[in-house]
Amino acid sequence: MRLILILFFTLTFTWNMVHAQSELSKMRSMYLIASNSKASCELFKKECDKLESSSITTIQGYRACSKMMIAKYFMNPLTKLTEFKQGKLQLERCIQKDPNNIELIYIRYSIQTHVPSFLGYTSDLDQDKQKLKQASTTISDLELKKNILAYLAQNLH
Repeated sequence: MRLILILFFTLTFTWNMVHAQSELSKMRSMYLIASNSKASCELFKKECDKLESSSITTIQGYRACSKMMIAKYFMNPLTKLTEFKQGKLQLERCIQKDPNNIELIYIRYSIQTHVPSFLGYTSDLDQDKQKLKQASTTISDLELKKNILAYLAQNLH
């Protein structure tokens, strides 16, 4: 009986880890194309919202990012600013919870390199870029490493 319980919990834990990795991979792929069009950004936001209850900080970081990205498409300037600020606050909370999560730093850096300076969200650019460069040699997740290196190579900030 004890062995069955151990096996059950091990399988459940393994399934949850595989599922989480799958969701994370999906978020990464969608994030890369979300800025291409309003439709792809809306799809990214919709998929992120499905994961609202996720306890994974990185997924919550992508959810925050989707709020900031979708703000671009609102017509009302006040709504744009409100949505952006909510996403920004959520992302910063994620980073506070998990300050060594390099993927959250990557998300913040990629957002900060694209937002207008008048929004006042550029204060971490240099620090984040350095962290990404340093971490790029030690990242074991090949998908994440590829995304970060590609972004750093194409960005001159």
